[in-house]
Amino acid sequence: MKLYRINPENDPVYASHQLITDKNIKRKLCSDTFEFMNTAYKYIGGFHSFDGEEDFLDNSYLWYITYDGELNDMNDFDISKVYTVSVFKQKYGLKLVGAGNNRYYHIEDDEERKTKKIRASDALKQQLKWALNHGWIEASGALEALIRNNFSNKYIIEPEYLKINNVFKDMEIANDNLHYTRKLSNGMEVYKMAFGKIKLPKKESLY
Repeated sequence: MKLYRINPENDPVYASHQLITDKNIKRKLCSDTFEFMNTAYKYIGGFHSFDGEEDFLDNSYLWYITYDGELNDMNDFDISKVYTVSVFKQKYGLKLVGAGNNRYYHIEDDEERKTKKIRASDALKQQLKWALNHGWIEASGALEALIRNNFSNKYIIEPEYLKINNVFKDMEIANDNLHYTRKLSNGMEVYKMAFGKIKLPKKESLY
């Protein structure tokens, strides 16, 4: 259990911070968690980082779940009490590949829904801070703005560093030397910034 404060009201709220890598626990939570992420990404047609639940289960590495209140037994897990979920793969260290807030569509009261959304937003910022200190993030749009507005420029990974170390193939650095374009495996071109701490493979010694 960790105590975190909700801004701007500074309302103290107890939340469980769960870092889940155990395959058996993930299997138990998979269906609800994948649907949670699909709902969070509904505005772009769903959570496209994985091809369905099985891919999500098999090829994600870590789920960071911030949960409203105490959660000592995963048999008591209630997806409606989740504030935020961040999903990571193992790629040059921990790479954030998705982060979603609870939309609270099940809550009818406007004031209660507003309060919950504020808390979920605060939980997301906490998870992003953790991700920046323990891994890395590619971001654009709203996520990029959220990171740049809330965290130090020290977390920016210069695209030249990515290019020199062959993190991506055929990437092109933008004129601002902060953004870059690259192609996804489906051929789609994306415009991104990178943040956090990337972990490069150790080079073999010649001696």
